[in-house]
Amino acid sequence: GAEPERRERRPRRQGRSGVEDAVNALTFSVAGRERLEGRDTIVVKFTPKPDADVDTREGRIAKVMEGTIWVDEGAYEVVRAEATAADDLSYGFGIIARLNEGAHVTFTREPVDGDIWLPTSVRVMGQGRALLFRRITVDHVIEWFDYRRIVE
Repeated sequence: GAEPERRERRPRRQGRSGVEDAVNALTFSVAGRERLEGRDTIVVKFTPKPDADVDTREGRIAKVMEGTIWVDEGAYEVVRAEATAADDLSYGFGIIARLNEGAHVTFTREPVDGDIWLPTSVRVMGQGRALLFRRITVDHVIEWFDYRRIVE
């Protein structure tokens, strides 16, 4: 039989991870408490640091986003996050695609099988351009449901 194709794994770049880079590109402040979908949450606002030095794609995205994160007060888990682009967001130096200022992302998570928190949806909405000239309107939703534990 034919040998399955194997991908070579690229070595991980030294320095901050994408998550660390994104966190370092933002300023966070606690805005209070709010009840969200039956949960007591801590509301955290975030804004980009204009002088942030970023190395990763995640950091470059975070550097133009501002929004709100709702954290479950008892579980210390993110329930929902909403972010809006405060500036244009380019991919491939703007040649491949550009999302205009005002693009919006919503992300939700829920506890599954007790205390395991997993994503349940992400939605990206906005307008921009693809391949320099083509106008695009994005309204993309991904939903996850019916999670099941796999026992070996």
